[in-house]
Amino acid sequence: MQRRKTLDYELYEQQAENNNKIYQFITAMQEIKLQQCEQRRCNEWEEVQRNLYYVQRRVLALRQNEEVGSVFINEMKNLFVTVMAATAVINGDMTLGGVDSVVL
Repeated sequence: MQRRKTLDYELYEQQAENNNKIYQFITAMQEIKLQQCEQRRCNEWEEVQRNLYYVQRRVLALRQNEEVGSVFINEMKNLFVTVMAATAVINGDMTLGGVDSVVL
């Protein structure tokens, strides 16, 4: 949870910085052209985009790991229920109809 919280803050910060750069770029377009600093401004914006990309990639990796863990736990639960139902059928404690109601 702490890692997710940290990444969420980083992502928010990078998105805010990206929005600020875009806003500055648009509102100062005339001044940028007059001073001929287009390349420098583009490089600054590309750096912000690169940082945003890296943070988004780390957030995506964390989300994928969380999802894999969730799916694994769910499948283990399903396997456990199936094994318990099959064992109950073998021991005669449950019928196949009962297994249908438990497993499905």
